[in-house]
Amino acid sequence: RRQAWSCQPDYIKRDDTLDANGRQRPILIQSSESTLIERLHINEFLYEAQQNRNPVPMIVEKIAHLLELLHSSQTQADQYLSDLSKSNSLVSALRNKNMALFEQTSTFEAHKSRMLIKYCINLFEAAETTFLNLEGLNFTAKEIQEAIQMMKRYDYHEKVTVLRLKDNGLSDDSVNQITQVLFDVPYLKTVDLRNNCFTEAAINQLKATLKSMEGMTSVNMTPEGMLTAHSGNQVRLVLDCTQQSEKPRSLEL
Repeated sequence: RRQAWSCQPDYIKRDDTLDANGRQRPILIQSSESTLIERLHINEFLYEAQQNRNPVPMIVEKIAHLLELLHSSQTQADQYLSDLSKSNSLVSALRNKNMALFEQTSTFEAHKSRMLIKYCINLFEAAETTFLNLEGLNFTAKEIQEAIQMMKRYDYHEKVTVLRLKDNGLSDDSVNQITQVLFDVPYLKTVDLRNNCFTEAAINQLKATLKSMEGMTSVNMTPEGMLTAHSGNQVRLVLDCTQQSEKPRSLEL
């Protein structure tokens, strides 16, 4: 019977959440998934409230504070959703404008290519000069390739001695087409490539091409990028690659 009576205090402590000294243990909240309990000091409040004889006012005040925080968070969330909706609408409108601009640009590029090739064809049909001036026409690698084909079709490639491609925005992508011009135009003496966007590597590639051409004995290059190919003691071909600039970056749609 004494053992049975000794078990009663342990049962009472456990059932009434009492500690070893008979004092009621505070009810605390534990969470491993959220930091809100620490940020809002919930357990500190619970401990303090449970030590108070009348915790109701403190609980009401805490609930009011939490409701105020919830209201503020809800207002900020609504504002965020509104801003997000406006941003999505703006992005959609800009995307539509970009697509329309891209279509217009593509149409312009196609029209420009046709006009450039037509201009070259008119020059080839007239065949009045050995000086082919294509300066500042914004030729691309594709258009140079088409111009070479038209030049051969009209048998104009054996008449050209001077080719001017200055200020066309040509870059390293056009080196292969320039190389093809050097091989396909046998009597070419001067190629003006100033004010384009060739890098040092591209100019060195053109220099190597000149060295590999039949009959070339030496190729000199100045620090500015002037290439002079010799055949014996005679100057066979000059490539003016001076005054190059950095290629502007293009925007991707």
